Amino acid sequence: MVLVKALGVAARECGWSSNKFEVSNIDSLFSLLPKAVIDMKRRGELVIFVNGAELSSIEGNVEFSDNDTVTLLPVVHGG
Repeated sequence: MVLVKALGVAARECGWSSNKFEVSNIDSLFSLLPKAVIDMKRRGELVIFVNGAELSSIEGNVEFSDNDTVTLLPVVHGG
């Protein structure tokens, strides 16, 4: 299971701030998320962290292990 934490607008669009998914990689996770969140990612308005590391700094296809944590952080967010 992968724990996904959605913050700010991402949480509002998902309808939850924390949820668990049985997925093997980042692509399979995004196939389950609302279109609005996928569009945020496509437009560069979403920073994605996997176990605290920014997704763009991780090389190759991101495969998940049990108990990994994914955080969805909109670029525009309150402080």
